[in-house]
Amino acid sequence: MLEIGVEGYHSIKLWLDYFPNAFIYGVDIKFASEGERFKIICADQSNLAALTTLVTQVPQMPFIIDDGSHVPAHQLLTFDVLFQSVLTPGGIYIIEDVETSYWRHGSVYGYPTSFGLGHPESCVEIFKSVVDYINAEFIFDKSTLPDLAISKETLSWIESIQFNQNCIIITKKTEETKLKYGYRSYRFLVSAGNVITIVTNCNRRAAQAILAAFGLAKYVSFIVTGSECSRPKPHPDPYERAIELHGTVASRVVVFEDHMTGLQSARSVHPSCIVGVRTAYDEKTLLAHGAHVTIADYCGAALEGLTLGIAPWAETLIEDIKRSAPWDIVSVKLDPSNMKGGFISDVLGAVIETTVGSFACVLKLENSSPTFLTEMARTLGLCERECYFYENLADTVNVRVPAFYCIIRNCDNIPIGILLENMFHSTAFDYKLNIELGRHNLHIAFGVINNLAKLHAKYSGVALEATFPGLKRHDDSRYLPGWQTFMEDRWEQFSSTWAPLLSASQLKHARSIISNFSEVQRKLSSGHLTLIHGDMKSPNLFYAVDHMFEPCFLDWQHVSIGKGVQDLLFFLIESFDFADIDIVLPIFKNYYYIQLCQRGVTDYTYDAYCLDFSYAIQHVPLFVCLWFGTVPADQLIDKNFPFFFIQKTFACLKYV
Repeated sequence: MLEIGVEGYHSIKLWLDYFPNAFIYGVDIKFASEGERFKIICADQSNLAALTTLVTQVPQMPFIIDDGSHVPAHQLLTFDVLFQSVLTPGGIYIIEDVETSYWRHGSVYGYPTSFGLGHPESCVEIFKSVVDYINAEFIFDKSTLPDLAISKETLSWIESIQFNQNCIIITKKTEETKLKYGYRSYRFLVSAGNVITIVTNCNRRAAQAILAAFGLAKYVSFIVTGSECSRPKPHPDPYERAIELHGTVASRVVVFEDHMTGLQSARSVHPSCIVGVRTAYDEKTLLAHGAHVTIADYCGAALEGLTLGIAPWAETLIEDIKRSAPWDIVSVKLDPSNMKGGFISDVLGAVIETTVGSFACVLKLENSSPTFLTEMARTLGLCERECYFYENLADTVNVRVPAFYCIIRNCDNIPIGILLENMFHSTAFDYKLNIELGRHNLHIAFGVINNLAKLHAKYSGVALEATFPGLKRHDDSRYLPGWQTFMEDRWEQFSSTWAPLLSASQLKHARSIISNFSEVQRKLSSGHLTLIHGDMKSPNLFYAVDHMFEPCFLDWQHVSIGKGVQDLLFFLIESFDFADIDIVLPIFKNYYYIQLCQRGVTDYTYDAYCLDFSYAIQHVPLFVCLWFGTVPADQLIDKNFPFFFIQKTFACLKYV
């Protein structure tokens, strides 16, 4: 057993006599000690870090008594940590001296106790509300339950509460009891003939074992695992496969999800309704990341309230397309399959029937989720910049880009996305997206570099800001000094996170660059400037496989005025493996410069070019390292991206 508060050894002696075969653990704020059958650990129960450490110092045990400070806030914090992590299932937890919850004036051990009868933050009052959580299965609108100073996970383990004079006794559910509650909570899904598929990123054997353990396997028609799809969540593939297995359409599907990656995956297929389950995130977070409604658990939930058919968002979007498109539209059919999307934009297909024919389109909508990535995307104006490119520059560039149809605007005339040609259905060439490049595909890479040189040569020396005022240089107030400030703020987190991967000298080098980052931005904003794509990589290219792999350039969100070599360097880092960097970098560097010269750029000396190459390495690649390298893992579309990108960028930094 464990007791909090053992001043003077009196209670330790009592428990040793009462339980002659037990080992007794105690916690006290003033001292530590141990003997043959007891151990006292010095810890402050008002300190979360101390309690978290305590969890690692004691085994699980069936009996815990809190006779510590008697301060209600300390009692609640200690209960939340130890009930969940130390008390064994089926165990008993006793909180003594809850009289302090009724004290309106006074103090205990120097802590004020200004509570009183009915005070919402007192220990007694909080546990009164816990009774409602124990019976939450019978509460239809669970949003009416109050937020408590006890975590949802801890609450889910409470079997019963007994209120006695000056103490509260709480019993923890056994594993079997918790299983029973979970089983009962899930049954509603099979009512009225609903068909269920489990869509998960865990492996099949694990999913089957979990369903069998909970007695739910008989209710599930299919299991779809991420490892058995071309791409796991957060990509749409698992949910697309589930819809295919049922022989239905997304508008007849309701998805239940509790994690950001799952919500991203579900959003990509645009089901009738996405229900967020509040196991890991609160309602605000789930709604912000794509859930239409939320539930605490499956108790009392009802599918009857989730209308199937064309979702309201789809109806609104179709009306926006009809209002914005340059055609007399007969019908619009939305199709999210095979689309490329991410933290900047949601991408879905649309087949638009008009009086003059049918158009296979791609609709890019700004991602509205309030994640760290999307907030940065809005700060950088990425969707705004791509809209500007297609409205003002797409017709002037001398490389292939998707046909631009229109900017989609909502009923308030605010741009919400762009409507483009669907390259998967192109009649001009047989296009393939994102060919894997490497030493065996250098001829394709050289074709991309040729096109980059062609693009950069055309706009070399052109007064772009005068002709296209929406284009910005890297020293614009949108980026300077903001980028350096951001990197300075993120450096400590980045360096501590990636120290196991990077050497001390690499980190020192990067830190010195960041200290002078504004100067790097200024260097890349003067001298030999041109139009740059800004996010050049194979995943942003369609290749015409029947036309010498000529590239078609996508995703112009990062378009700006800068040094053409920036596109070359980013293409190298993003499109090639770490092992290839040192081999292809000097080849590509010199080949690109030769192509520029052959296309009439004769006022750009090789020395100046090499200096720009060095500044390019220090600019966007390093910024991306600090950006994605400090993003919470559950917000990343590709959780492996920072690991590989950071290694490749720092491999290039040695050339600075």
